[in-house]
This record gives sequence, structure tokens and C-alpha cells, in this order.
Amino acid sequence: PPSLAPRRAAAERGRDAQRNQAARREAALAEAAGEREAGLRVAESRLEEALASAARLREQLDLTRRRLAEAREELQLRRGVAVRGETGPADAVDRALYEAAETRVMQLAVENTRLRDQLADLDAVGRESEDRLAALRRRIDEQIGEIERREALRRALEAAREKLEAEKAEQVDRLAYLRTQAEKAEAESRLAKAQVARLAANIRALKEQVKRLNAALEASEAKAEGAETLVLDARLNSALVRKIDEMRRFRSEFVGKLREALAGQDLVRTQDDRFYLPAEVLFLSGSADLDKDGQQHVRRIGRALTDVAARIPEDLDWVLRVDGHTDRQRLRDRSRYKTNWELSVARAVAVVRLLVEAGVPAERLAATGFGEFHPLDPADTRDAYRRNRRIEFSLTRK
Repeated sequence: PPSLAPRRAAAERGRDAQRNQAARREAALAEAAGEREAGLRVAESRLEEALASAARLREQLDLTRRRLAEAREELQLRRGVAVRGETGPADAVDRALYEAAETRVMQLAVENTRLRDQLADLDAVGRESEDRLAALRRRIDEQIGEIERREALRRALEAAREKLEAEKAEQVDRLAYLRTQAEKAEAESRLAKAQVARLAANIRALKEQVKRLNAALEASEAKAEGAETLVLDARLNSALVRKIDEMRRFRSEFVGKLREALAGQDLVRTQDDRFYLPAEVLFLSGSADLDKDGQQHVRRIGRALTDVAARIPEDLDWVLRVDGHTDRQRLRDRSRYKTNWELSVARAVAVVRLLVEAGVPAERLAATGFGEFHPLDPADTRDAYRRNRRIEFSLTRK
């Protein structure tokens, strides 16, 4: 229905917004993972620089140690010369060189101590960087795990949401179907009420006509002579009898045609001037929708009536009444009809509609419903209920 289109459009917009939000979350997570990866690379680069600096310091420390060792050897040699008391022209020079070597040894020792302290600091920085790098890697692994967990949760939620959306769409379609059925039932009820109103109007008109005829007959009887009255009555009675005989003959022919159409199924039942079919052969319980077999039976009735109607004189104004009857059992709560009366009217209307589709003129048909108020069998038994659930047909004059 048109009223559902805005709701579906709003639902589609909601789904698009959720998809866009999920895409933004994924992009933000990817960006955060990229930033963490970049931070990890920077930390690794800094660690590599610290390790390179430590390597250079170790080389400088080794070089300083070698120089210090050489200076100490030279200092030892010069100390040996001084101890032996060797003197000569170069004694002052040797003493100066000894002092210079001793100063150099002290400087190299200081440099060695400084380099060793720097190396220890770099080692500490390296260990701290490695610890930070390991901690950063653990954090990144944990965050990646959290991202994957959230992504799995998001996918699960998305699947659940899609399932709910599908169920919602199914419920919306079911609601639309039920509304359509309700509108159809309401239209059938309005049609049935209109037909009942027309029938009531026809009955009132017939009563007025009978009243006028009775008045005219009384006036005529008062004025006419007894012999003339007898002749008139005889003529009227003769014409009426002829019409009744013709209608009875065509009714019998119609019933015979109907029995031929439904031969071998033993479905037609007669009652006075009417015949009927059990409701079970046309409808499901509590329903006014003709099933497949019921549609075939009604079409056969339509063909039989069309065949007979072709031979009925034009001055014989006839009509086929279709009357719906039910049993006295209460309808189920889930039934679309509130009373058995409404169900009987809806069934009669359904038969009339299919007869029109089968070629019977609509003006030759009348649909009425009597509910449970005209039973064939008043007993409270299943067999009585089954007999009372019926569709009656009566070929009669208008």
C-alpha cells in the first residue's frame, strides 16, 4: 500500500546511515592502527640509532683503551729508566717526556672513564628503548586483538540487524496483506449490505404492489357482477397457473442439467422448490473463499443455468436466488467475520460473483444470507450442523 512507502524509505535511509557509520568506524580504526604502526617504526628507528651510537662509543672506548695501554707501557719504560738512575745529556728531555706521558695516561684514563660512563648510559637507554619497544609491541598486539574482536562483534551485530530488518520487512508485508484482506472483506460486507437493502426495498415495493392489487381487487369485486368476477378469476388463475407451470418446468430442467453437470458426485440436494449444495464442497471451514473444487462446481452450475436460460421466454421474469446458510456454532476468534450472518452473506456473494464470471447476467442473480436462523435440522449434532451448512439455489420469478 502507498502508506508503507515512506516507512520503507525511512528504513532504507536508516540502514544507509548505519552502513556509513560502520565505514567511518572502520576507517578510524585503520587510521589508529596506521598511527600506531608509524609510532612503532619511529621507536625502532630511534632504537637503531641508539644501538649505532653505542657501537661507535664502544669503538672509541676500545681505541682509547689501546692508547691508554700504549701510554702506560711507555710510562713504565720511562719509569724504569728513572729507577736505574741513568743520566746523560737527554735526562731533562726524558723527564719532560715522562711527565707528558704520565699526563697523557691520566687524560686517557679520564677519557676512558667518560666513555665507559657514556656507554653504560647508552646501554641503559638501549635496554629502556627495547623495553619500551616490547611494551609498545604488546600494546599494539593487544589493540589489534581488540580491533579484531570489535570487528567480529560489529559483523555479528550487522548480521543480527539484517535479520531483524528482514523479519521487519516480512511483518510489514504480512500487515499489508492483512489490511488488503480486511479491505476486501469490508467491501464484500458493504456489497452484501447493499444487496440486503435492495432486497428489503424490493420486498417493501412488492408488499405495496400486493396491497394495491388487493385494494383494486376489492373495488373490482364490489362493482362487478358475480359471473364476471368468476370469469376474471378463472382467467387470472389460468394465466398464473401457466406461469407457475412454466417456471416449475424450467426449474426441473435446471435441476436435471445440474445433476448431469455434477454426475457421479451425488452433491445436489432438493428441498421443496429449492436445491442446495453442502458448504463443505465449496468452502473451507469459517471461510468465504471458494476452493479449487468449489470454483469448478459453481462454474458447472453457471453453464447449466445459461443453457436453461436460453429457452426461458422473455415474458417470464426470472431470477436465481443464492442463499447462504451456516450452523449455530460460534466462529473462531481469528475469523475475519464477526457473526455467522456475515459469513453466510459473504459466501452467497462469492458464489454470485463467480456465476457472473461464468456468463450468468448479473440482473438475474440475487445473493442473500440467513446465518444460522433457517436450519434444515434443529438438532445439536455434527450431522445436523453439516446439513445446515449449505448454499441454496432457487429459480423463481422476480
